[in-house]
Amino acid sequence: MPLVSQRLFYCDSLLVGDTYTGRCTIYYDFIQGRDTFQMDLYGDQEGNVLIWDKNWQVVAKASNGLLHGPAYIIYENTGDTLFELNYTHGLLDGPCYEYNEKGDTIGHVMYHNGFKEGEQWKKEGAYFSNIDLQWYSVKNYKTGILHGVQSIRTYDGSFVVYRNYKNGKIHGVVFTQHLNGVLELMLLYKNDQVVDGEYYVFDWHGQPEEKLIFANGELVQTIKYPAEDDE
Repeated sequence: MPLVSQRLFYCDSLLVGDTYTGRCTIYYDFIQGRDTFQMDLYGDQEGNVLIWDKNWQVVAKASNGLLHGPAYIIYENTGDTLFELNYTHGLLDGPCYEYNEKGDTIGHVMYHNGFKEGEQWKKEGAYFSNIDLQWYSVKNYKTGILHGVQSIRTYDGSFVVYRNYKNGKIHGVVFTQHLNGVLELMLLYKNDQVVDGEYYVFDWHGQPEEKLIFANGELVQTIKYPAEDDE
């Protein structure tokens, strides 16, 4: 079972019954990463909750001292909603979404009883050699553990990176492609370890660049092929 708390926001205080102002502990574990920090908190008798610091606001509901129902993470400077979450008795439960500044959905993950479950996807992008690249990052979870296909795909659907997980360990075929769709490298894994054998690295044109030799799960030798211009 995952060791990280599955509560994105855990408030170390009673949120209902009496008006409360103070501090609360935030466990951040959604799509982008993990972190822990302190934020100010206000809760009223009706179960309305506001959590904030200088950059963010969290507008939520609470029941019996636990977050319960929808919660929204808002960027304070613009008022834009960045995340939409759902809680059941203090645990993330149901669909959660991430938005960009235009309000477009750029990420989705499903939680069940506090654990990621099923497919998680996110739209991402970066500049590479002055090219604006956009891709989808896809992961699959089973009770909070990676299980199934994890991939990075360009917007046209081409795979750039593909790997398969079984109970949190890489298991099966793993391959990467160049941006033109040509295979770069394919490996075979078993229980998080590369299967012994010979594997090949290919260049942009599909020509072999290197031969990789694995033994006992470790890379023991790399043989480089001469470039065509050197032959």
